[in-house]
Amino acid sequence: ESRSSGSKYEIATQARFNGPEAIAMDAQGNLYISDVVNQRIRKVDIDGNVSTFGIPSTVLNGTADITCKGLVVDSRGRLFISDFNRNRILMVTGPSAVSPRFRIYVGATDGTAGYTDQPGTSARFNGPAGLAIDNIGRLLVADSGNHVIRGVGSSGGSGDAVRTIIGRGTQSGNQDGSFSVARLNSPSDLAVDANGTLYIADTGNHRIRSVDASFNNMVTIAGSTSGFTDDQGTQ
Repeated sequence: ESRSSGSKYEIATQARFNGPEAIAMDAQGNLYISDVVNQRIRKVDIDGNVSTFGIPSTVLNGTADITCKGLVVDSRGRLFISDFNRNRILMVTGPSAVSPRFRIYVGATDGTAGYTDQPGTSARFNGPAGLAIDNIGRLLVADSGNHVIRGVGSSGGSGDAVRTIIGRGTQSGNQDGSFSVARLNSPSDLAVDANGTLYIADTGNHRIRSVDASFNNMVTIAGSTSGFTDDQGTQ
């Protein structure tokens, strides 16, 4: 979008970022940005004002720093933040409110890495990166260090049970197929289309994968080896 002189975004262009990586927008039009090198979450409001989204130090184990690789807002208006280095996902209720509520949604409270499918803070992740919401309202996490995609909660985003939906924990690979055989290598980002199809940036394999809405089968739709070529699909 073009930013003409005098627009509300003229205010935002006076701000400074260092390595912005992930973005998400809420229903009110507020934009949330992971400012990775500055280790902060930034917010651009609907008037173009930029502020630092203050996460309480009690949530961040006594510091203000956070390395976030993924952000997403669900249909209930909750903002999810992948706390990459602490191996967990934070949830913010009412992110656009005067006093938003923060909590550790899933993953270890002390930041311990691992691989465990369990509810809430009993679950373990290893470098959670990109986030998405699927067609039933469930949170999806690219668990890059475990080479898998995890699903959190159930229909409508209720609950906090974590389960692996693609890949086999801690085992990297390069294989299309059903849940039991599909393998990924350091997946980094996710997107879900209107039909519920999941798209995965399979970074370590230099491929883009898609998974049907029922999560029954994964296929490669683009990429093969590392390089730079515009062509069709996997060519």
